[in-house]
Amino acid sequence: MAVNRLEKALQNRDSAMLAQYVDFPVLRENLKEQINESLLKELKEMEDDDPFAAFGIAFLSLVIDGLVDMLLTPTGIGSLALGILPDLVKGEVEEVPLEQAKFFANARYTIDGFSQVSLWMENGSGDVFRFIFSRYGLTWKLSNVIIPL
Repeated sequence: MAVNRLEKALQNRDSAMLAQYVDFPVLRENLKEQINESLLKELKEMEDDDPFAAFGIAFLSLVIDGLVDMLLTPTGIGSLALGILPDLVKGEVEEVPLEQAKFFANARYTIDGFSQVSLWMENGSGDVFRFIFSRYGLTWKLSNVIIPL
């Protein structure tokens, strides 16, 4: 039910309705942590070859804030729900028509516990996305998205 309403909010680009089905503060922190780990890993691998990689690590948090803000929009969440990865290098999300989109196509659900359900989705490239919904009283909200970085 929450997934259907989230899909409708994305199609309508309705930020107010989206806020009812997305826990933005929790999702923001989870995405920051995930992107931080991914970029830090890449920079550490480059550190041996590039003396400026350490400089990049120092400014990583500034970049991550911008990337997460880019993802936490109806377009950003909609792109993820369609299986489209953000371009972390360019710092942009592919603009897609959300109005007729089939979100969470071919998704499967797992019950992770009394208060958590995961929706697993694979895109055409074989990348697997995991959308985690947490229970808040009688409602469910998107609280994390594990993206294949």
